[in-house]
Amino acid sequence: MKKLIKQVSFLDGHRETLQASRRLFLRQTGALSLLGAVPAWAQPDTQPPPLVPQPEPLRLACEEALVTSGLVPAWQRAFTYQTGVALALTAVPATEALQMLDRGEVHMSVTNDPERELELERPGLAHSRVLVAGGGFVLVGPSSAAKTLRAAISGANASPASIPLLLQTMAKEGVTFLSRTDGSGTHHFEQGLWDWAQVKPEGAWYRRALGDVPHWLHAKEMGACILLEKGVWLRLPKDSGFVVLADNDPALNIEVHLMRAFRSRHPGGQLFAKWLTGPTGQWVTRRAGYRTASQVRAFT
Repeated sequence: MKKLIKQVSFLDGHRETLQASRRLFLRQTGALSLLGAVPAWAQPDTQPPPLVPQPEPLRLACEEALVTSGLVPAWQRAFTYQTGVALALTAVPATEALQMLDRGEVHMSVTNDPERELELERPGLAHSRVLVAGGGFVLVGPSSAAKTLRAAISGANASPASIPLLLQTMAKEGVTFLSRTDGSGTHHFEQGLWDWAQVKPEGAWYRRALGDVPHWLHAKEMGACILLEKGVWLRLPKDSGFVVLADNDPALNIEVHLMRAFRSRHPGGQLFAKWLTGPTGQWVTRRAGYRTASQVRAFT
C-alpha cells in the first residue's frame, strides 16, 4: 500500500512534465491534429516526400583574370547572400567565354574585351551589353629589364617614356616579353599596344606562354616582361620579382561588360544585371579595387 501511494505521489509531481512530453509526441506524430491518424511518413512502404526542386544556378562565363583578381567572386558572394540566387562561374579566356555565350552554354558573360563583345552583339548574337566596371592593365618586368629600358630611353633623350616608346625600345634592345596568346582580354589588349607602337612582335625576344603554368610565374622563371590585368597584379605575392614599367596611364584602362545570351535564358539574369549596376553591386565593385561604371563614364 505504501509503495502504491509513493507511485501515485511520483506521478502527481511529474504530471505536467508527462503531459508536456505527450503533447510533443502527438505533434511529432501528427496525432494531435489528425486525431490519432499515423502520418504518411510513419506508414510502412511509403517513400519520403520529394525534395522541393531548386532553381538552376545562373551560369556566368567570365574572363579568368576577373576571377583571379577577386572581382567576380566578390559579386558572387554578395549577390547570392542578398538574393538567394546561386551563381555558377566558369573562368576562361574572354574569347572562349563569348563563344560559350553564343552557343547558349551560359546565361551571361563578364569580359574585358570590348572589340570581341561588339562582334557578338552587333549581329544580334547576344544582348543587353552593359558597362559594369572599369579595369586596367600594368606592364611589369624584372629589375634587369627595367634598367636596360631606362638606360636606352635616357640615352635617346626621350623622358618620360611613353608606352609606344617603351615597347619600341623593348623590341630594339631584345628585352624578353612573354605573351599569353590565349584569346584572353589581356592578350587582345597587348596586341593592340603593339599595333599602337607600330611594332611587329616577332623574333627571339618575343615568347609565348605555356598553357599549364601561371603567366606571371612563367615570366618570372624566364626573366621576361609581361602585361597583367591590374587586379591580378595587385594580388601577386610581394616577392614576385617584378617592377612596374608602365601603370596609371589612361591608355591602359579597359571597360568590363556584362552580356546576356539569346539561346539560354534565366529568370535571375535581369535581376543580376540590375543588382550589378545598382548601388550595392557598384559598391562591391569599388571595394574590389575597380572603378565603378559612373567613374568610367566620367573620364571617357
